[in-house]
Amino acid sequence: MSRSAARQFIKYTAYRLDPQWRRLEAARRDAGRGEFAATISEIGSGMMTRTYSSVGLRGDADLLIWQAADTLEQIQDSAARVNATELAGYLSIPHSFLAMTRRSHYIDDHAHAGQEGTSVS
Repeated sequence: MSRSAARQFIKYTAYRLDPQWRRLEAARRDAGRGEFAATISEIGSGMMTRTYSSVGLRGDADLLIWQAADTLEQIQDSAARVNATELAGYLSIPHSFLAMTRRSHYIDDHAHAGQEGTSVS
């Protein structure tokens, strides 16, 4: 993400996996997981993307994807790419939250040792 961005779009998407996915043959599930993971990894190279498993913690969602991007188009493109995977045919979205934030004006002019994204020692 650009340090000079005046705003960021934040997206939280919770996915629920259809139980039919678990009934597929193991090789097909493995291929689908691999394709999905590769897609998420590629998306993550262009914007901040984090994934979390909620298996066993929530009954309505199995996976959460948290994204922060400089443009809404990046968020939309990532959703289209996820929807193009085979696994997406077995996913539903029980929760989806989109927000727009402004970067703190304190961040760009403040640096301290050990701060992420700076070269201050």
